[in-house]
Amino acid sequence: MGAPVYLASVLEYLAAELLELAGNAAKDNKKARIIPRHLLLAIRNDQELGKLLAGVTIAHGGVLPNINPVLLPKKTAETEPKSPNKAAKSPKKFYICTVGRIVVSTNRLNLINSLGHFL
Repeated sequence: MGAPVYLASVLEYLAAELLELAGNAAKDNKKARIIPRHLLLAIRNDQELGKLLAGVTIAHGGVLPNINPVLLPKKTAETEPKSPNKAAKSPKKFYICTVGRIVVSTNRLNLINSLGHFL
């Protein structure tokens, strides 16, 4: 078997692998067509393809979603039982309103009273 045939078979395998992974990404996003975003997700989520194409930029591919774990809500807050006093009270809502160059930040009743002074 010659080098051109071997090269063609390797490229065909890589294309088939990439299309399969991109098709899975499109299916996960409930889409019927593969777009550059799906190609990027397929490449970056696969360890071997990610290593092979580490320096490649895909136009309109975007970036992988990555949220620093420090920014996520703590799981201990969900498991703590709420006291009945806290559950019964509704949280206070504060409103921010701009009138001209004056910024008012207060609850609803005070906001209405404050706006009366400016109108």
